[in-house]
Amino acid sequence: MKYLRILMLPLALLLVVSCEDEVVVDCDALTTTFTEATTAWTNSMDMTAGTFGATECEAMVAAYKAGLDGGCAGYDQAGLDVLNTAGNGCG
Repeated sequence: MKYLRILMLPLALLLVVSCEDEVVVDCDALTTTFTEATTAWTNSMDMTAGTFGATECEAMVAAYKAGLDGGCAGYDQAGLDVLNTAGNGCG
């Protein structure tokens, strides 16, 4: 019986460790952050000079990446690649 208890302890510890809480991602908040960052980036553009705010652009890319990393619908690697391309986004 003593050996059975010794064998059960590691099993119990394994079950406790493997049942950690999962992180819940708030995709609505991430989408709001991305939308606000996109608006800030758009507002930073100077069409006459052909420039845009690099800081705002970086924030927009970071917000998109957060949505992608969170597994939110509508975010994919292709979208991130577009944002990181010089001709189409911030790259």
